[in-house]
Amino acid sequence: MSRRHWIALVAVVFTLVAGCQRAPQKVLLIAPEYSSDLELMLTKEINVMISMLEDAGYEAVLTTVSGKPLQPLSNANLTVVPDLKSADVVLEDYAGFMFPCMGVPFTPPWPPAEHLEMARAAAASGKPIAAQLGGVILLGKAGVLDGKQYALYGEVVGLMPEGIVKSVNGDGVIQDGNIITSGICPLIETMAGMTDGTPELVRQFVAALDAQR
Repeated sequence: MSRRHWIALVAVVFTLVAGCQRAPQKVLLIAPEYSSDLELMLTKEINVMISMLEDAGYEAVLTTVSGKPLQPLSNANLTVVPDLKSADVVLEDYAGFMFPCMGVPFTPPWPPAEHLEMARAAAASGKPIAAQLGGVILLGKAGVLDGKQYALYGEVVGLMPEGIVKSVNGDGVIQDGNIITSGICPLIETMAGMTDGTPELVRQFVAALDAQR
């Protein structure tokens, strides 16, 4: 092979490697569409999660069942558009998964069957999973918290199937294996005066993502 061909080959390899380094790993946020305070949960939970993930070098991808824009009636200027409908998600494309609370009312149609299936598949993948309050209960209903320790606000602990509850007061963030949970969402912070776990949940989740690279 001539020197010119070697130079061309090295350039191609360098370009491919550089492209791989530039492409951020994707994280899937699996969010319900119903909320007791949609404006609060979009600004203090979803947008905080997305911003912190992106600051850490990850691409945040938001999915809901319908894929329709999330827009609170109280603020027409605040609109969050999901990236994908649940039916279009390929779980193998993601380095980790987040189940935000969204201040979800614990009544039908929650939790959607699609999200329960995603929770089971995410757990089976062994990749990092983070969940907060409503998301923690969803994981419990999906059967992936059996034998796990998790954080959960005490007033809703009765909604969980049997398992090990390490913190029924939802204090702090708890990690058990690849599952990281927070029991206090922004809505509970405003209602009960407890500390919102969103920032610490994302920090520990990012650490788990970084560790698997």
